[in-house]
Amino acid sequence: ISQPLIYLIEVPFDAMGFKLFMYYDFWFIVTLLTLPGAAIAFLVKRKDWLSVAVLSVANIFLGYIAVCYFWVVRYKFPYHLLSMIFCVALALFFVFTLLDKKSHRIVAILVIVAAITVSLFMLKPNSSATINLGEGNWNCTVENSDIVQIDIENGNFALISANDEGVSKVAFTNDKGKKTEYYITVHNGDILLNEIE
Repeated sequence: ISQPLIYLIEVPFDAMGFKLFMYYDFWFIVTLLTLPGAAIAFLVKRKDWLSVAVLSVANIFLGYIAVCYFWVVRYKFPYHLLSMIFCVALALFFVFTLLDKKSHRIVAILVIVAAITVSLFMLKPNSSATINLGEGNWNCTVENSDIVQIDIENGNFALISANDEGVSKVAFTNDKGKKTEYYITVHNGDILLNEIE
């Protein structure tokens, strides 16, 4: 509910200015969803297994978001370190303040651990990639070797490894004079390849 008010305050200070209002459609829908959301969240006060189930939905989301922040921290330390810690701490705070019984707390904590474990595998960045360059023996020129490292194997397979965040242009040429170029973007450990036409 506060988000539309925040946009009003941000307008004079944000580079987007009044274009911030393009988000109002989305936040209007989210504001309406707070009504049934609050009714469902009210069930947590019952302090029974239904409370554990409702709280677990919120904690699964917090675990997922914590892992998203973890991979940012992993590749861009200490960026979002406090965000990651806050998500985990908030999930545990909910468990220990909203649930009374030991069995409820244990199940809720196991849900958090499971959510984090599954998310770690699902969201793991792809910090290496390969390109099959085609026939011939290829060489490469990397614009910024601080961002990516490229090794050519068997003459025509480019193995790309991420070193740091950013964008680097890479040019591949073979012994017949054929040339192909890529922009390689490394973001949060993920490698994105865009061939330059």
